[in-house]
Amino acid sequence: MSRLTHIAAFLLLGGLVATALWLPFGFEMGGLIEEWGMLGLYSKYGHFFVTGRDGVVPNFAMRPLTFLMPGIANKLSSHSFVPWHLLLIVALMLKGAVGGWLVLRLSHSRLLGAMAVLLFIVYPADTMHVSLRSLHIVWAITFVMLGACALIVALEKEGDGFAAYIAAALASVLVVVGIAMYEASFAMLLLAPGYFVVKLGARGVIRIAWQRARIWVVFGAGLGLYGLYLAGASATGSSYQGSLVGGGGIVGLLTETLPKLFTVGAVHVFWGGWAESFRLTLEQPVSNLIYLVVCTMVLVVAAVLTVRVPRKQPFDEVSSTSACRLMWVGVVIALAGYFPYLFSLPHLSISQRTFLAASPGAALVWVGALAFIVGRSRVLALLVSSAAVLLGLTFQLHQFSHYQYLSDLQRKLLGEVVSQYGQREGSPPLVVRDYSNLLGHTWMFLPENLGYALSYIVGRPTGPVEICRQPSGEWMRRDGLGRTGHCYQLDGQWVFEEAEPVGALGRPVPGGSHKVIRWPVATAVTLDVGQDMLTIDGEELTARRGGISRDQNVPVDPTGLYGTRWPLAGKLWQSSYRVRDCYRWDFGDVWSLELPIRGNGWREAEWTVSGLDKTSAAWKTSRAGSLFFELLPRDTDYILRFRLSAAANDRVLKSLIVSVNGKQMSLALSGLEGVATVPVGVLKRGENVLMFESEVAKDYYGLSIMLDRVMLEPRSSNLLPESAVTSSGC
Repeated sequence: MSRLTHIAAFLLLGGLVATALWLPFGFEMGGLIEEWGMLGLYSKYGHFFVTGRDGVVPNFAMRPLTFLMPGIANKLSSHSFVPWHLLLIVALMLKGAVGGWLVLRLSHSRLLGAMAVLLFIVYPADTMHVSLRSLHIVWAITFVMLGACALIVALEKEGDGFAAYIAAALASVLVVVGIAMYEASFAMLLLAPGYFVVKLGARGVIRIAWQRARIWVVFGAGLGLYGLYLAGASATGSSYQGSLVGGGGIVGLLTETLPKLFTVGAVHVFWGGWAESFRLTLEQPVSNLIYLVVCTMVLVVAAVLTVRVPRKQPFDEVSSTSACRLMWVGVVIALAGYFPYLFSLPHLSISQRTFLAASPGAALVWVGALAFIVGRSRVLALLVSSAAVLLGLTFQLHQFSHYQYLSDLQRKLLGEVVSQYGQREGSPPLVVRDYSNLLGHTWMFLPENLGYALSYIVGRPTGPVEICRQPSGEWMRRDGLGRTGHCYQLDGQWVFEEAEPVGALGRPVPGGSHKVIRWPVATAVTLDVGQDMLTIDGEELTARRGGISRDQNVPVDPTGLYGTRWPLAGKLWQSSYRVRDCYRWDFGDVWSLELPIRGNGWREAEWTVSGLDKTSAAWKTSRAGSLFFELLPRDTDYILRFRLSAAANDRVLKSLIVSVNGKQMSLALSGLEGVATVPVGVLKRGENVLMFESEVAKDYYGLSIMLDRVMLEPRSSNLLPESAVTSSGC
């Protein structure tokens, strides 16, 4: 097979992987967070692809091409997310093909090259891999990988011919485009020297660097010019990167965070993602396991057929030295891909985008490990590869299902807003009374994103938007401590009050008034949404995502963004978010895949990472914190168990009262764990409410209790002792 034939085969294999990921869901998934902000900018400023100090978003001047791929997607088809999906698929196919090409060139093993294609696409580490908000990042990584390949070609060409300089110039352009989209992608450039380390060793790298100095000069010229641009951009104003680092010194911050390069980054990217995937695989229903096994078999067979390995061909092309070098190069690239996030403390507690640039290096590590097996046992190599592909598919399909679930919720609520808003004149202020108690969360339309989405759909900027959850009157505009406020109507006005001032350790509660906004009811547009989130048919809850029936009676999409419903939705892959006869809530079942909290009085979830252990919890910031949930209860007593991560003080903990549907429970507390019996008849078929009431520590940031997880199971389930609060079959 020629080089071009290999590349075509690897692209085809990458296309099969994308088919396996997209087939159960189609192109229904829409924007979730940043996508709405981008679309809102298009509705306000018109179409654009590049930004800078004089551009639409000057804060992103150090990422001037961030909007390039979203801009192309929107230009291809306005008011549709299908081009976003297609561009993301193309990027994943190219990324997989590049990984396969590199491994093939290094190992001369077509089987290892094919397995690299699969691993580069499905590697289980980052939880933003298949969401549309990662479009520019995945393309940035792909561009730099392509640039690294072009540089390798230029350096390997004999002599100083014109073609070598063209390849070097192309490599420079591709790399600059990539890092101008997302700077963390720069780590992929290490693929070029890493390639020669594996092939020639350290001395060989030095030798080729000296012998091909002119090629390096041509390549470095483009990076140097872009470096001058960055220097000028950083000196003329604030930047997004600077806001992440904060006001402290970079050296001091790096001293604090450097250990996390290994305790968080390395642990997760090399092992934690696999462990998470294994757990998820064990939790899948039979129908999902069937789909996983079938897809794995198809992909592995396709990999073998694509490379057409003869039956009697020996598998000893890869020496132990080359395999070890490949693993070490992979380790370096993976750590380099995670390193930039050490300068941002918030990014160290999430796995959204932070492992996208680290995953290709980690994939090389496991390809190197597989290389040791390939030369010894064909059967064992295929079994290990099949297991890796199955676990990777589980990880990617689970997050795809999670994002589809969120998108369906957004589709329903946004559709209600759009259908009621209509084509109004002017830009009146908008108040959305939310009975679903979901809006206002990062994953479910912050007020700004709801305004961006609405303005994009109606084709012009709309007025300011506020969200008022009902019936609690919770204003979903958070203060600097993450606390929500209060909203109500009084004397013909909408009143929005910020949470009361609070103190901290060693700092008294400040005096003075808190922020209050008033809008005349007569001039504001008031909409009611989320009043019909529950759908129950007969004896069983309709199979749905987020209260949305998947039958043929789904109303026409009033937003015009989501298009025709995918005919295979809900048939090939079952969502894990199903209503049952038990209830479990822990703010997120996979690191960084948290759900919007359907309730009142909580800060958004926070993740604590310690090695392989990742837990999510949320602080209660008002006296009453509620959780709404749906249930198909049995005719028996239930056991309620919960675990707290922390309490502001002992007084807060002693004041804790727990009630279900308005009935106070007899609570037994042991440390930070609690258990109570819910008598038969208290729980209802359909929507229920769990209430946590306790004092709020005004001298401690206005916090109360920090809830880790809740379990509600029939007493007869006999799954765990009553004192245990852990994962179960629910």
